[in-house]
Amino acid sequence: MGFNLCTDPWVPIAGRAKRMSLTELFSGPSPGRLAGNAVDKIVILRFLLALVHAANRIEDLDAWVALAPEIMAANVRTYLEGHHDCFELYGDRPFLQFSKLAELGGQASSPGSLLVDVAVGNKVVLSGWNREKSLSNAEKTILLLRSSCFACGGKKFDKELCLSPGVIKGATGSSGTLLGFLGFLHAYMLGDNLWETLRLNLLTERNLREVNAWPQGVGKPFWEEMPGGETDARAEQYKHSYQGQLFPLDKFLLLTDEGVIKTSGITYPGHKNGLIDPALTIIADGKDIRATWARTEDRPWRQLPALLKFLESRSHAQPYFLSMGMEKLRRLDAGSCTVWVGGVAVSSNSGEQYLSGTNDYVESEFSIDTAYMFANSYHTFTGLMEKLEKMAKRLFGSVFNYFTKTAGQDNAADFAARAKSVFWERMEPHAQEIITLAFSETDENTLGRATGKWFDLLCRIYEEFCPRDTPRQLTAWVEAHPGFQTITKKGDR
Repeated sequence: MGFNLCTDPWVPIAGRAKRMSLTELFSGPSPGRLAGNAVDKIVILRFLLALVHAANRIEDLDAWVALAPEIMAANVRTYLEGHHDCFELYGDRPFLQFSKLAELGGQASSPGSLLVDVAVGNKVVLSGWNREKSLSNAEKTILLLRSSCFACGGKKFDKELCLSPGVIKGATGSSGTLLGFLGFLHAYMLGDNLWETLRLNLLTERNLREVNAWPQGVGKPFWEEMPGGETDARAEQYKHSYQGQLFPLDKFLLLTDEGVIKTSGITYPGHKNGLIDPALTIIADGKDIRATWARTEDRPWRQLPALLKFLESRSHAQPYFLSMGMEKLRRLDAGSCTVWVGGVAVSSNSGEQYLSGTNDYVESEFSIDTAYMFANSYHTFTGLMEKLEKMAKRLFGSVFNYFTKTAGQDNAADFAARAKSVFWERMEPHAQEIITLAFSETDENTLGRATGKWFDLLCRIYEEFCPRDTPRQLTAWVEAHPGFQTITKKGDR
């Protein structure tokens, strides 16, 4: 049963058939990118960031510049040599687990109950894709990482298991701190390889003081000293440190031969009552506080206006990984900035979270010329996105009007919604083109030709959805066509 994260392979790497151990990962040359679904990439990246912070002290921007990727990796290797015993998956002090859960009589259940894309219990098995399978040690490691901070809420967590005296847990476990109610959209800087990606997403101690959200500073990582309970001194210390936000422990877990014992852990604030995370965009809008969610119907590129809003003031603002990473790129005179955004969209009902028919993992990446990442270009970009939103609404209205005239209003909304969805699907391959147009020296004529091309696409979709085979259809087709002047009253044009 021996398995150590330092020496046994468990990290999936894109383009490689074999996984890598932590020592291999930081022994060079740097691997390219992480593999897996969007959530797996996020939790592994954040764990690796916690590891790099534990091995490297970065006081300010000058210290960050001096920390070349090779030096950073060498420091991590040295750290792993000194903390090898902290990364044993089994034994007396198992990695990211609470042995006391078994002593308290906790009952193990299927590991699949922690995975949103696996059918267990009375869920319907649709295909081999969502059938539960036995997990390897590498997969169990990622399950622990994912479930400690990104688990779906629900009644699957044992409310009777309390490690701190006096703690009373509700019947329904809360959603993971990094998941949120509907699935947060995460944003990270992306480098040419994994070491560069980790380096670009490092926050300096000066950055942490500026955010002023973690009074304990960087703090000690969980593997060096696990909390003894939900509310003990170590739990409070961890909760108020940057390490504790990089990798929240809002669920306590223990792997056993029968499965996994699971209960709620440290209570973190939600996005409406104080959560500050460097990857998230949480906006105070008047009396309301809104989060940027991962939405399958919108796709991540349509959320970029909210994620890049910090460009208006050229100041540090959420998401901090982007705004503070942009400062680092400028210091290096980098020519471009690559942004990765992703997450998982979930549904919530009576405290239970799950994947509904329209929910899924989402992820995208975009490249932006750093020379043009300022307020004027941002306003150009938001202007283009607003034009696209208006086009989509115009298409919806045109298709709705056509089918109201030809098939009755009951079916019109369904056809119009589908047409609008097709428009956004066909615009997605143009996302990088839109970003490049905005963040470059583009004249009005070029922008006009681009928007004209997108409007032509809109008209083609309308014509695909709306037949004109009969005189009645032809009349409605002309009257509702988005490219023609609409007849509002009989005789008026």
